Amino acid sequence: MGGLSGHLVALDSMGSESASTATPRDHEKMSDVEIAEVIELLKRIGVNGFAAIVMVSLSIDGANDSAGLQRACGLRQPEVSIAVSNLKKYGLIEVEKITDGGRGRPKHIYRLIGNFSESSKPFRDEAMEKLDTMQKKLQRLEELSESIRKSSAR
Repeated sequence: MGGLSGHLVALDSMGSESASTATPRDHEKMSDVEIAEVIELLKRIGVNGFAAIVMVSLSIDGANDSAGLQRACGLRQPEVSIAVSNLKKYGLIEVEKITDGGRGRPKHIYRLIGNFSESSKPFRDEAMEKLDTMQKKLQRLEELSESIRKSSAR
């Protein structure tokens, strides 16, 4: 695959800046729109947008360095750094340092730990917790609304 850059065009038409139950390993079976939907769904459950794009790219394309992620995802270097930092915070990414023996900074290769389902689990769990909290608040609001109705009927 040539990267997610082409898939991001589909996102523009969905009104988004920058991904489902299908696994990215089944990419041959996933359309650009489905990949864009996976990214959008990740963002809607609270995943940082850059992290969502990089996570899907690493799931589909495999390990990559910063320059490769920039090309594949259509992101700038600071945006890739934000994504990598976010994914590291959740323990979802491993970093391999590669030195060429010369001077200068080592190259870093980024790889998702586990498959897409495993990598997205912390985000899905957080979303479920938020949903549960929201349902409890809605239930409490309904109870209080009933109390207000009863007290105003007197």
